Amino acid sequence: MSYTPQNTTAITQVWMLRFFIFIIPMSAFSQKKLFMAYEDSLMRISSTILQGANDNERQAANEKFLELWEPVLDEAKSMKYPFDSLSTVAILTSDDNKVRFINWVIPQDNGTYRYEAIVQYYNYQNKYNVAYLEAIEDELREPEKMKLQNNQWIGALYYQLETIKRGKRKYYVLLGWDGNDDRSNKKIADVLTISRDLTFGAPIFKIGKKPQNRFIIEYKEDASASMKYHTKEERILFTHLIPLSEGVKGLYDFYVPDGSVDALNLRNGKFIFEENVETIEQINIPAKKKLGNGLFPK
Repeated sequence: MSYTPQNTTAITQVWMLRFFIFIIPMSAFSQKKLFMAYEDSLMRISSTILQGANDNERQAANEKFLELWEPVLDEAKSMKYPFDSLSTVAILTSDDNKVRFINWVIPQDNGTYRYEAIVQYYNYQNKYNVAYLEAIEDELREPEKMKLQNNQWIGALYYQLETIKRGKRKYYVLLGWDGNDDRSNKKIADVLTISRDLTFGAPIFKIGKKPQNRFIIEYKEDASASMKYHTKEERILFTHLIPLSEGVKGLYDFYVPDGSVDALNLRNGKFIFEENVETIEQINIPAKKKLGNGLFPK
């Protein structure tokens, strides 16, 4: 994947990093110090992606950001470095340490959002790989039914990554937020599988009689809805939504919480829908408007 350099400073940083990582042998301590210095460069650019004055400024910062990631992520040892000072970037690692998502959002002047994600992962041969995901820009008619490759990613800002097994197969469940448009937001439960490449979507969500490849709730822009996987109970709890009136049924930008909670219960490797469950678990997640200087959601 290639990006147009924005200035000579960015070019110099990239080539210096490649030189030190791939040409000069380094101790683990020296490599950590290099990653720390590199993290500082990323941090200085990342705030502009979120808070730049306009689309052009934010996009220029994003291109620099992507260019700077490339050489360091080519080194497998970078997967163990936390990059935890990047407060505007979500970094999620699977509990088996086989997958890591580096994920961020780019606000747009028209009130919508663009999403970027980089995945570090080990494939079925235990070979280290890096994938730069490309979000689909066109509106999808039935995203719940689609299986997608990394060049056909649905696009979201992920806040939870969990590992589950179904027989010998391993799935990585991803929960994310999509700021959709100025009328509605979405919460998405997706699933990642890995063979030679990455595949998003698998028929493990059972809502009614037919399985789905992912599960999505959509709700009114100024409402607040939650979705969270509870490891101990092995289920996804999420806000039950209803239309404001019968006249807007099916128009999800008019859907709001009614105070009850629904669940997707993990049974024999599938998430089975259950309405109006009893729970004492806390499922609230910070509202979208809390973008500020940090990242939504935590």
